[in-house]
Amino acid sequence: MKTERLTLDEIEQIDLKKLVEETFFFDFSHYEIKDTVRNLIKDANSVTEKAVKLFNFVRDEIKYSMYVPFFPERIYRASYVLKNRKGFCIQKAVLLVAMLRCAGIPAVLGFADILNHSVPKEAFDFLGTRVFSYHGFALVKTESGWVKATPTFDTETCKRAGYPVVNFNGKDDAIFPDKKENGDKFIDYLKYHGYFLSVPFKDILQSWKEIYGEDRVNFWIKRSTL
Repeated sequence: MKTERLTLDEIEQIDLKKLVEETFFFDFSHYEIKDTVRNLIKDANSVTEKAVKLFNFVRDEIKYSMYVPFFPERIYRASYVLKNRKGFCIQKAVLLVAMLRCAGIPAVLGFADILNHSVPKEAFDFLGTRVFSYHGFALVKTESGWVKATPTFDTETCKRAGYPVVNFNGKDDAIFPDKKENGDKFIDYLKYHGYFLSVPFKDILQSWKEIYGEDRVNFWIKRSTL
């Protein structure tokens, strides 16, 4: 699958049939994904209702962790993420796209660089910065059009960290707010990288090396046991 970046206008020109196809990463024919999707949407009556149910599942049932392995490419496959039951933003976005496609709902990946003003000290020490490069989210086609869906932080993590929970209604973009409920700064979107039909693995690694440092990223790769 090609991994060039696309604009929203370019996405809208693609046959929707291609945006519900199974791919290496969106391997929704896996029995566990099919069964999970079937059970989640069995009582849903609209595309929007199905999308919301799938979003809520990925947000809360797949626990957020930035310390899971990110190398090699196969750990981004939706079936792996569902089996592992935890992951970081890109992995959770991949699973959401796969489950949406399994339900016949067009979806692609989107990426952005963000700055988390409330990043914990442990995470800051791990990354060396408050910037999260190539933060992943889903772009979903519902009755309302194309909307962003960010399932990164599960509700439990949000309560523990004091983050606002991102809710998705299938009609409006569900992205991180710029402030918390108390008015403190939360997330700044620094740069949008566009939309992709697959995981742009090489682009992600290159960006991470530029932002986090090549030695740090190479250390993470060596530490991976997969």
